[in-house]
Amino acid sequence: MYAAAGKPVFHQKVEPIEHTRNNALMFECSYDDGEYVWFAPFHHNALYRLDKKTWFAEYVGAFPNEAENGWRLFSDVVECRGKLYFAPLAGVGVAVYDKLEGVFSAIELIESDQEVFPNYNKVHKFALVAQNGKYVYFIPATYPAIIRVDVDSGDTEYMTEWVEPLEEIKNVETWYFYGKTEVSGKIYVSASCADAVLVIDGLDACVKPVGAGKTYNGICYDGCDFWLVPHEPVRERPALVKWNERTKQTSVVYLGYKSDISESGNPPAVALGVLHNDGYTWVFPNRLKQSLIINVATGDIQCAKAFQTECEVEAKGILFHTYTKHWEKNSVLYVLGARSGAISRHDTATGESSVEFMTEDCRIKINRDSKPASPGFAGDAIYSLIMKGVDASHG
Repeated sequence: MYAAAGKPVFHQKVEPIEHTRNNALMFECSYDDGEYVWFAPFHHNALYRLDKKTWFAEYVGAFPNEAENGWRLFSDVVECRGKLYFAPLAGVGVAVYDKLEGVFSAIELIESDQEVFPNYNKVHKFALVAQNGKYVYFIPATYPAIIRVDVDSGDTEYMTEWVEPLEEIKNVETWYFYGKTEVSGKIYVSASCADAVLVIDGLDACVKPVGAGKTYNGICYDGCDFWLVPHEPVRERPALVKWNERTKQTSVVYLGYKSDISESGNPPAVALGVLHNDGYTWVFPNRLKQSLIINVATGDIQCAKAFQTECEVEAKGILFHTYTKHWEKNSVLYVLGARSGAISRHDTATGESSVEFMTEDCRIKINRDSKPASPGFAGDAIYSLIMKGVDASHG
């Protein structure tokens, strides 16, 4: 193991990269099956299959019943029994794609009552999806239920027992949840609207207070403690929160440098998210100047050089953060850059790193000048702000 000596080593052969406006393939909704990355892009209705050997993004098809130029139709995706299950953000319903048969299908949703749940927003339905055995869980952004689907029988359960306890401690009107990790068959989800973590175990969904006085948009587990990313903007000293579920103790881990004011004049959130791998916690920035790696045993914090390239790209009207997506597959870490459109990868077993660029499938013609057409989209003014790169919370 290259990190056995206690200090990360990076072998990287990359050239400086520049900002790009060719963002048609940018995504936050993706699933890595080892050979391919399946993803639905931000800007239009499509499913792509990205070959990890050639980095060619093959157009698979469009999701039925969704707007052609839909904006953020889906937020997350998992695989279960050979099918991909897509969590609808602005999409009208759950989308399903059978990888073997090459067939799209859908699961209809019960529309929420906005008079009863005024925070519900039909273009911000679900933030996450998680899989455990034969069950797929759709975890909400503003929808007032977790939906559990039995993929064998097709039965659906609407889990709502967590709503009232969370509403009682909610301290900001934003998404319910953002950020997930799985530990010992349980799904842990960080709350964006409250100082809490949601624990999903079968049909039970329990809200557990953290006690750090913050809200969160990312979570990972190091084998002892959970690492949480504060959701609120940071004006002085960026920090993470460590929480021990068993002892209920919390601590703050300061990241060692000051936050930068974003182009909009608003202070950025701490980070887009965190991942844990083999004794190290990796921190992927929102608009901070560095990606970081934290040695959990010693507390040593270093710049994660494997992912630093994107941080140094000049920001020119970017849509979302420094990165839009991060994930791990077979001990390899990947992040998708919002500024360059490049995928930075780092093999934690060998220490090798690279930066890859996706090649677009020319068979699909994308109208890059048209506005998103998601149902209930907030309008031209908001779209104009987004396209100018003004920071917007995920909620």
